[in-house]
Amino acid sequence: MKRRAAPPLRNLRLPAMAVALCFLAAAASMAQSPAALPDRALVGARFGYEQFRVNGNAAKRIDARGASWTLSNHGLRQNRYPFLIDGSRPGTQVAGGTVNGEVPLDLDWAEIYTNSAAVMARDAPGIELRGWTIRQVWDGIRIAGVSEGFLITEAAVHGTRDDAIENDHGNSGVISNSLFEGVFSGLSMTRKQMPDLAARVVMLDTVLMRMQAYPFRGGRTHGSPFKIEANSPSLRIRNTVLAVEDVHHIGQGRLAQAWQKTLSASNNYFLNLSDEPLPEGYPLPGEGWTVLQGPAARARWQAARAQWFAGPSSGTGRTARRP
Repeated sequence: MKRRAAPPLRNLRLPAMAVALCFLAAAASMAQSPAALPDRALVGARFGYEQFRVNGNAAKRIDARGASWTLSNHGLRQNRYPFLIDGSRPGTQVAGGTVNGEVPLDLDWAEIYTNSAAVMARDAPGIELRGWTIRQVWDGIRIAGVSEGFLITEAAVHGTRDDAIENDHGNSGVISNSLFEGVFSGLSMTRKQMPDLAARVVMLDTVLMRMQAYPFRGGRTHGSPFKIEANSPSLRIRNTVLAVEDVHHIGQGRLAQAWQKTLSASNNYFLNLSDEPLPEGYPLPGEGWTVLQGPAARARWQAARAQWFAGPSSGTGRTARRP
């Protein structure tokens, strides 16, 4: 709808000083009141291979419900970062849409390695990413730069050839009420020359994560639910289900490190979905975890997944996000 133009100032018949004071008061109000900041509406937009990128975002809310993107990190037509916030005011709230990827599932990891993420927020302190649906991508959600206090919630990520969530700059934050299934690697919080960020904490609350084996360096396996090192942020985990399907998967040392860096854990399940028992020496979680294997593990995963889809949400509608 076309916005009606404001009447010219001469028709307002206000003294010049009064006009100036009105503008100054409005500017001060905008600076002090986050509610006065503009919103960005992308509802229902079909971006295809076109990237949505905002530099220096000033909006309090970005509403992308019903919007969709296509991700490709190979071939002639690429869209490696479909949704990118590059710098943002603190506490921006993003209501997510859908990213459908075209990253091959049957080719070797080394053959198709091209850095990419479906949803990325860089230098976005307090960013809230809610209700994203992501399928067949490289990395699912990436938190980068200075983005302390992030929140990822109500995400449904189906199939990543690398990390479900990359937080390699070690920001503190919360991942809650989310499903990550068919992922090669889980939560990554490590990089070269990682500074000591162990005092920071990442909370997992009501997270379902199922690893899946893909072609990798001539074999077929998956990574660890955690890519973590001694300097990475610490963990608090509750009401969470983690599942592996290859008991000989890579990154078991990193998994052991994750258990050592867990500050608290309660009401969690660790599942071995295969019929091959976990081998001797496999890094098992401690207090606050129940370990199940084989048929019992598979039944527990299916029940948890069904419960997640049936549970309440903030209006994004989980049943509509079923793959």
